Amino acid sequence: MGDEDQSRWVQNYSDPHDADNTYTWYDSNPATNGGYAGTPGDGTDTEDFIRALNSAHFGGYSDWRLPTVKELSTIVNYSISYPGPTIGTAYFPNTAASWYWSSTTSVTNTANAWYVNFDFGTVYSNYKNPAGYVRAVRGGQYGPLGDLVILSLNVKNASTGDAIPGATVVVGSQSGQTNASGQVTISGLSTGQYNLQVSASGFTSHTEVLNLNQPGTFFLSYGLNKTEDSHDRPVVTDVISYVSNRSKKAFFLNNIEYG
Repeated sequence: MGDEDQSRWVQNYSDPHDADNTYTWYDSNPATNGGYAGTPGDGTDTEDFIRALNSAHFGGYSDWRLPTVKELSTIVNYSISYPGPTIGTAYFPNTAASWYWSSTTSVTNTANAWYVNFDFGTVYSNYKNPAGYVRAVRGGQYGPLGDLVILSLNVKNASTGDAIPGATVVVGSQSGQTNASGQVTISGLSTGQYNLQVSASGFTSHTEVLNLNQPGTFFLSYGLNKTEDSHDRPVVTDVISYVSNRSKKAFFLNNIEYG
């Protein structure tokens, strides 16, 4: 392995553009940290990262911030399978096939914050103390989330519990296909009533009416039966939901290696 390859994995916290750097989640502002500030570091937390960019007036701007979980999920490319990275690398080079912090605190547990995993393209929450990757965003104005709804779905074989890759999920006018882990995220929805259909080759399709009465992200799991077992009903489980109260349109800054 050459010197150039070895240097690719060296973290350099004096350079916030180093794509190898990872950061603990930390926000000292009670108005935006959800009631729990997280884990401070010495140049190694998310607040330090954002401060370094804004202090340098990077790109001519000083309003960089962490993206919300909604913003971060919009740049996932769900047509890319595991191990990813599930993102358009022409626009976001050097993206790790790993998880990236959002600024959104979980309302069910304020010690957790939401992140997007770019190996599967899934959305989860985690304690604010592990070190994760970050990218910055700017632009737009803060405003209420309004009636935004995001669905994170898992589709599996009802008999074996195995993931069903390539399943098609249609919710209203939005659609997507599950990745190798049987997961897909449908975003850009509003509160309301939707016809949902889950289908996969060799399996009995499932249809139902979804009543999405509050904004936020909903995690759903569907078990489909093989065609020969069509007398069985699919298993549907609403796992968890959360509501975030801030959103904005934004421009993303990629972590780019310099030098």
